[in-house]
Amino acid sequence: MFSYLINRWIVARRFEKSGAGYIYRRRPHLPGIPLSEEERLETLREFRRRYWKSSLVLLGGMLGATLAMAILSVALNIDESFMSFAGFGIAIVMLVLILREQRQWSLLPEKRFPHRPPVASGLPSGGWFIRFVALSRRRSWPAHVGLIALYSTIVWFLTPRTLDASMGHWFFFSCFAIGLALLIVGVITKARQSGGD
Repeated sequence: MFSYLINRWIVARRFEKSGAGYIYRRRPHLPGIPLSEEERLETLREFRRRYWKSSLVLLGGMLGATLAMAILSVALNIDESFMSFAGFGIAIVMLVLILREQRQWSLLPEKRFPHRPPVASGLPSGGWFIRFVALSRRRSWPAHVGLIALYSTIVWFLTPRTLDASMGHWFFFSCFAIGLALLIVGVITKARQSGGD
């Protein structure tokens, strides 16, 4: 349920209020599609249907694959290291399927209304860092504080307690540490803009 609420929030925040309707953007720097209030609600209802359907299919597939692995390991006396490798492979397949389904959710309005004239983004064109800085300046202060608190907590728990930690542990720690550093840069750019105003 928590996963559904998070994903619905991600989809819902892509709708920008514009006059009597909305503009849907997959990414803030991409052109958007104008939608009415009813079309926005229908898109969210379609997202809900697709989310629960795909979740049930993925859950069933994962349980089926796990059961098949357990049966094969007992029947064929398969080595434990091979089973660990197979489990890792199944996890990768599941991750790819989840990411694919999330992309399908993000394309729902574009597929339903392919002939709508696009609305240009107000963000500056350029590399990802330029767009990141522009988004940081638009983000509210409570959002900045919440994101920094969240990332700081995750980095605290992921900080390796020894240099002998696994490569996976170091990788995830590095990802969140870099994310935290970027969030701090975003706060600094917003503070400078506010000071200049």
